Amino acid sequence: MRGLPLLKSAALFTLAAFLLSACQSMPSADIATRENILRVSDLEFDKRPKIASSGVVHKLSKAQEQSFLNYFNAPRRAGVPEYRRIANYLASIIDDFDYRTDTFAPSKTLADKSGNCLSLAMLTTSLAQLAGVQTAYQLMDSAPVFDFHGTIVEKGVHVRTLLLNSKGQAEPGSGEILRGIAMDFFPSDRDRFISNMKANEYEAMYYRNIANEALRSNDLNTAYWYARESLKYDGASSDALNTLAIVNRRAGNLDTAESLYLFALEHAKEKLTLLKNYRVLLLENERYLEAARIDEKLQKIDDPSPYHWVQLARQSFDERDYQRAIKYYQRSLELAPYLHSAHLGIAKAYLKLGEQDAALSSLLSAISHASNLSDRKFYKAKLGIFQQGNAAI
Repeated sequence: MRGLPLLKSAALFTLAAFLLSACQSMPSADIATRENILRVSDLEFDKRPKIASSGVVHKLSKAQEQSFLNYFNAPRRAGVPEYRRIANYLASIIDDFDYRTDTFAPSKTLADKSGNCLSLAMLTTSLAQLAGVQTAYQLMDSAPVFDFHGTIVEKGVHVRTLLLNSKGQAEPGSGEILRGIAMDFFPSDRDRFISNMKANEYEAMYYRNIANEALRSNDLNTAYWYARESLKYDGASSDALNTLAIVNRRAGNLDTAESLYLFALEHAKEKLTLLKNYRVLLLENERYLEAARIDEKLQKIDDPSPYHWVQLARQSFDERDYQRAIKYYQRSLELAPYLHSAHLGIAKAYLKLGEQDAALSSLLSAISHASNLSDRKFYKAKLGIFQQGNAAI
């Protein structure tokens, strides 16, 4: 049986290989520690709102179900493998799809033809469940897509659903047997496979996304309980624990926030985001020596994701530590030289340090690396401001 196909006729599909990964479980003693922390944390927030289960979230309306099943079961499609029928159905609506950063439940995604990559993955899953087609999931790094909301950075990491050919059905005409199809938004040459996902990890992502969207709106109660709900599906998620710690810090529950950070740091593989946010807590409490130790750890971390370094650089700039901001921006550019926003960040930092020539050089680099016309116009406007002798760009 061969791998997943690359269908050149539709931007919806991309080539991928997959293997199911083993799931690591947390020791019972650690689970007890986590639950003790969360028990205290729960008391700090208002009553838990009504939150739909994953099964309910994935439910389509009766009319949507019937419309899809009419398409899927049409006699003229009987010779088309089942997994491909779902892919073809989605391809028929993707041209009108409005890509947004919001995460929607499948019924809304289908009705409005809008949402983010997880919204599409969830819709694909809902249709596969109706058709009895097996699915798997992959976490992808679509570089470089960043969305900054104040102090929160969202990265273009997304999940895609794999429609599996578990019945070994042959392709019409060629008789070829494929492993399945990977559904994806706008695949590019820069897409990077991160890991396979278990179904529970995929389900947890929905609740984390809703939590982070609420956090952007400073709706701390909603953010807390949705992040809390995600732990029911993926109890070892450092992302969920990080969100819970941020919410507690913003709510003024500093002891609980610190307990969550320390617990997550003990168990997380990827520690950079946790360390960065823990450092914010330490600085807010004027624990400068401890924050300095975190800085030392941050500088030694070999993290392959440039957006972490961009976020650290922006934070350092806001703290008026311009040398450190330049250092972190340079770390991001070592990983992704095309990040024009990082070049601009360096230019701003050099300008603050009074190094005009270095600032000009970095600003010109930002212009040369900007592939989008509007970005180039923006940077050229910045250049004009700079050349007029203004102190800020």
